[in-house]
Amino acid sequence: MTGQEKYATKIAGLLRKAESTTPEEAELLVAKAQELMTKYAIDEQMLAVASGKTADDAIEQRTLVFVGIFRDTQLNITSALKRVNNCKAVYIDGKNSYQTRTVSGKSYKDWTELVITGYRTDLDRLELMNASLQIQCAQALSSWYKSAKQAWWSKTDTFRERRTFIHGFAQGVQTKLTLAAQAGKDAAKAAEAERTHTSAHDASDSVELVLRNRKDTVQDWYDKHYGNTLRSKYTRVQSGSRSAADAGRAAGASADVGQSGLRSAGALKS
Repeated sequence: MTGQEKYATKIAGLLRKAESTTPEEAELLVAKAQELMTKYAIDEQMLAVASGKTADDAIEQRTLVFVGIFRDTQLNITSALKRVNNCKAVYIDGKNSYQTRTVSGKSYKDWTELVITGYRTDLDRLELMNASLQIQCAQALSSWYKSAKQAWWSKTDTFRERRTFIHGFAQGVQTKLTLAAQAGKDAAKAAEAERTHTSAHDASDSVELVLRNRKDTVQDWYDKHYGNTLRSKYTRVQSGSRSAADAGRAAGASADVGQSGLRSAGALKS
């Protein structure tokens, strides 16, 4: 079994275990999965540099399509993942484009695409965890909404509260995964010091150099293909209540990213 296969097996095992455990343990499992994702990316690059070879990886692109009334907020979850996994992304708003996108056999006029650029292995794991987090968010939203819904909420109120919950969920996820990614970097530095029999300081410098090179490679590819053709997009929206944001953030911070309930992945599309 290759190093890549060993890491993939460990990560998949953590996610499977998260399916049938408590939210508290699931939180630790997803954090450990992200930690391994980060450590693996560094380890492979460090070994390649040490041997004078090129890591068996390549820059690729993946397109994720979001549909339904919460599509732009769902995208925040994926954006959190791409930020902590050394990826870049282009946002494409399909509204009023006169084109459709088909998801699960159904065509949508209103859609949003996120074209993500990164190393192949990073994208593979990003897609896996993103699918899990989208499912978990739908489940957490459904559970929260049943208890939080107020009789006086209008259709607009309901939409804003649910959207705010999802946004909070994405914030909670980003906080947790950022900490886990740092733990992965620290573990990689310790492993490099042990492998090379060098000081922690020297090993840290080596790892940071590899990380910069890896980040710069993605940025260079991105700049070469897009140049100055992109523009920033900022949209101001009316938010729901603080309680919805806090509930979503708490749910995101303890997200169970097990693979159970895959058939419910469309729960946020309506």
